Amino acid sequence: MPFKVITGHGGFILPFFRKVRFLTLAMCEAKVADTCVTYQGISLNVRAVIAFKVGNDSESIVNAGQRFLSDQGQMAVLTGRIFSGHLRSIIGSMTVEEIIRDRQKLATEVLDGSKAEMARIGLTIDALQIQSIDDGKLGYIAAIAAPHNAAIQRQAQIAQAEANQAAAEAEQRSQRAQAEYARQTSIVQAQYRAEIDRAQAEAAQAGPLAKAQAEAAASHNRVALDRMLIDQLPEIVRQAASGLAGANVTVLNGAEGIGEIATGLVGQGVAIFEALRAGVRQPAHAPDGHDNGAGAEHPGIAAPRPIQET
Repeated sequence: MPFKVITGHGGFILPFFRKVRFLTLAMCEAKVADTCVTYQGISLNVRAVIAFKVGNDSESIVNAGQRFLSDQGQMAVLTGRIFSGHLRSIIGSMTVEEIIRDRQKLATEVLDGSKAEMARIGLTIDALQIQSIDDGKLGYIAAIAAPHNAAIQRQAQIAQAEANQAAAEAEQRSQRAQAEYARQTSIVQAQYRAEIDRAQAEAAQAGPLAKAQAEAAASHNRVALDRMLIDQLPEIVRQAASGLAGANVTVLNGAEGIGEIATGLVGQGVAIFEALRAGVRQPAHAPDGHDNGAGAEHPGIAAPRPIQET
């Protein structure tokens, strides 16, 4: 080995006899921007990024130190050139459709093709990233994507139409439900209003109707009572006349006097009838507001004239 390699720790040197140089083992980056021609003869602009570093083993450090120790910036330049050559070689064996469809395949083949060459200069590749691929203004890639774009747009339109139709149907169902609810509500309100009106009408008619029914019943009862009293009038007169049975009565004026006695008995019976009729219709009250006693004379009933008895 042309020099001693120390990694991970320090070491002693003799000044003026030995020289110390440092080689970075950190991660570095190289960029590639190149125009590559496909198997179909179509030019593609390709941009990629490579992540690399010096290998950790002593052999890789010696190989890299021999090439880049005096100018370590050349590692990125040389790495870019190596990958640009392998990228053009791999793309030349592929079609545009293959490259667009599977970029990972392109990156893997480029890495595999450059691995041995990068090892000879002491470098290892951690990653290769294809950033972009385009055909400039040729339009080939756009033409390839056009059918897929059209299919996607058609599916999107169909999906949108279906969504719009579903939304319209949902809106129609909502409107029908609202209309049915409004109709049912109006029916219930109308029935409720009719019940209220009917109840109010019955309440308004209840007073006059009840009063009329009560007057009709009272009138009927009075007619029936009058009829009953008329039927009992002969019995009343007979009972009044029975008081004269066995009595010694002197008739001073002959036939005329007998007529007066009969007339008096009939008149007394009629007076009793009228008194009973008036008492049933309206209870008698004394002037002071208290009911008359049971033994008081009923107003309107005339006391019978005394009959002169011998």
